[in-house]
Parts: sequence; C-alpha cells; structure tokens
Amino acid sequence: MAERFDVVVVGAGPGGSTAAYLLAKAGLDVALVERGPYPGAKNIFGGVLYSQTLNKLIPDFWAEAPVERAITRRSITFMTPESSFSLDFGHTEYGRAPYNGFTVFRPRFDQWLADRAQAAGALLIPETTATDLIWQGERVAGVITDRADGELRADLVVAADGVNSLLARKAGLAQPLLPGDVALGIKQVLALDAGVINNRFNVASGEGVAREFVGCTEGLPGGAFLYTNRSSLAVGIVVQVEALQGSRVRIYDLLEQFKGHPHVRGLVNGAKLMEYAAHLIPERGYRMVPRYGGKGMLLVGDAAGFVLSTGVNLEGVNYAVASGMAAAQAVLRAKAEGQMTEGSAAYYQEALAKSFVLRNLKRFRHTPVFLRNTKLYSQYPQLLSRVLQGIYSVPNGERGKVAGVIRRELGTLPSTISFLADCLRGVRSL
Repeated sequence: MAERFDVVVVGAGPGGSTAAYLLAKAGLDVALVERGPYPGAKNIFGGVLYSQTLNKLIPDFWAEAPVERAITRRSITFMTPESSFSLDFGHTEYGRAPYNGFTVFRPRFDQWLADRAQAAGALLIPETTATDLIWQGERVAGVITDRADGELRADLVVAADGVNSLLARKAGLAQPLLPGDVALGIKQVLALDAGVINNRFNVASGEGVAREFVGCTEGLPGGAFLYTNRSSLAVGIVVQVEALQGSRVRIYDLLEQFKGHPHVRGLVNGAKLMEYAAHLIPERGYRMVPRYGGKGMLLVGDAAGFVLSTGVNLEGVNYAVASGMAAAQAVLRAKAEGQMTEGSAAYYQEALAKSFVLRNLKRFRHTPVFLRNTKLYSQYPQLLSRVLQGIYSVPNGERGKVAGVIRRELGTLPSTISFLADCLRGVRSL
C-alpha cells in the first residue's frame, strides 16, 4: 500500500529542506526523501554561505547553525606560473551580525537544516533514492523509490535532487545535461590548526577569508578557490567540463599544481588531507534554467539550474534556500485557493520572478558566454603580470612611465582591438 502525503520533497539539501520546513510548519503532511545515509552526506560545495536569505527563514540562524567562520575578507588573484596579483577587500561590518557570509561544511549544515524540517513535522526518509515518477493522467502523483513497497504518493512533488535531476527529466521539465552546461569542481579539505590559520591569514578567531584564483587552469575556463574553516582549509579547482574533455589536462593535476604555486604553497603548508570530493556545477545560468515546474512538480536549487557564476562570485546555496522558500509559498497559496496541483507552478514562477533568483540570473545572462573566452585564463593574466613587472622592476635604476609600460605590453598582443572588445564585453556581462 503506497504511503500518502500532501507533498513529497526529493533531496534534503538546502533547497529541499527549506521547502519541507516551511510546508511542514504550515501543517502539511510532508515526506523528505534523501538518498544519502543522512542529509549532506552526498553534498559538497566550496564553502561560503551568504547570510541574508537564510536569516529571513530562521532569524539569527548563526547562533545555532554549525557555521565555521564569518567571512570578513574576499580576494581575487590573477596568476601565472611565476607570479600573482591580488585584489583584496575586507570590511569590519562583515564580522558582526547580521554578517555577510560564513564558511560551512555541508554534511553538518544540511543535517542541521533537515533537523529543523523534521522538528516542524516533516518525515525524513534517508538512504532512499527516488527512481521514477507515479503518474495520474497527465500529472505527477508521487515517486517510486528503491525501497520495498516504496511508492510515495502526493498531491505535489518538489524535486531538489541536484544538477543532474532524474525527476526533472522524467517529468519532461529538463533535457539531459550537455558537457557545455556544467563545470566539474573538486575539493580537498585540509586540516590545519585554528591558531595557524588566524596567523597565516591575518584574521581574528572566528573570522575567515574567501579567495578565488584565475590563471591556474592551463588556459581552460575555470579557476581555483581557497576558503578558511574553523580548523581546516577548503581548497579546490573548478573547470568547465566541455573544455576539460577537449584537452589532455587532468583536473586532479591542476589542483596539485595550484597547491604547489609559490603564492599558495605557504598558505597550505603543513595542512593534512581530511577529505576529497567532486561535484558537477550548473554554469550556463539563465540560458540553462528549465521549466521551473508543471505537471504536479516544482524544481528547486541545482535541479532548476539556480546557480550564479559571474567569475567573481559562485553562489548556489542561497539560491537553493530562496527557491525552496518560493516553492513553499507557492504551494501554500495554491492550497489555500483549492488548486494545489494546478496552481502551484504558476504561483512558483510568480514568486521566483519577484525574488533575486531570476532577477540575478537574467541580469548576468551574458556572463557564462563571456567566461568561455580562454584568453581570460592565460593571455590576460600573463599580460597583467608583465605590466606590473614592468612597473615595479628597475633593472637599470631607470623607471619608465606607467602609460609607456602599458602601451608596450599591449603592443605584444595579437590584436589590441580584440583586447578592447573583450574588455567591453566583460563590462557589459558583469
């Protein structure tokens, strides 16, 4: 006999748990299905959670959530094999409530958020994979799981099952992923004493830094990151899959080369490997977003392609939380009007249109195309390095004017017009 719920949420990541929490809190009968042994067991990300969205869901969440460090400094570094140039920004405001963002570990954070959903009344079903959909005519009426007698029937299904969402494809809401749609991210967590981190990164206890790096992927579109946790570092590389497939480069080698770079080596020195993970990241932005819902199903988080990648920022968790909130609001509104199955998708699209999720994805819709320009990852970091070397070097004791150094180095490019056009495209896309 199939179990019956008002809503079945598949995936206990930030988006799924947020939707389950709000729906259960409102009195709906909710099942939260998770394929891992516990929420977060199968989930990774670089490590920065922005605070504003989650603070609306759970005010002052940092007082109880398992956060690592408040990010008080951000930087982006342009690299060549022998040099580096960093833009670094810090603000004391980021170190006090309501904070700007935190580093977190997904296994701990996802468990905490799923616990909130359970406390509100949702039924968590771990170690269970949704393998197919139950149909009632033209609409989804639940999911089939890999458990014995594993049918879970519902008026609505919320698919939060990740970037390669099986359920979204089964419902005809999304197409199979193409290599150009996603990037591959690999991450190592390196144990390092908290006091060493404080001294090495010049931060106070409880404060941290988030750093992004460009020019360390052998010319492939992508970059690296290094974030500080309480007593560990999160270090990783992200590379577009299509470019990676067309090369002979191994992403694992890129990560080791990055860790051995003169600018990075001292930051990770003495750190011990704790864990290793890999993850696909949707990077096509607004052009990749499928139908957000329909046929008795709503898509949230990575399943809907809700990740913003601008080259300066890579945001996913707050987009998952925001879409989970929007999905719950839509379902409750539709239920109140007696048209939960039919009305939820329309109300969900309306709620997304009012949120930053779709506004930002649409605003930066040209950025993914711009970020495919391979010159951004080799030629231009090298140009910047030569300009700065020319400005700061005094081989004969004679110092030239900055404008002269810039003109000289621009003259080494195959096309100055192409460079200026890329600058204009960058300004427009960002």
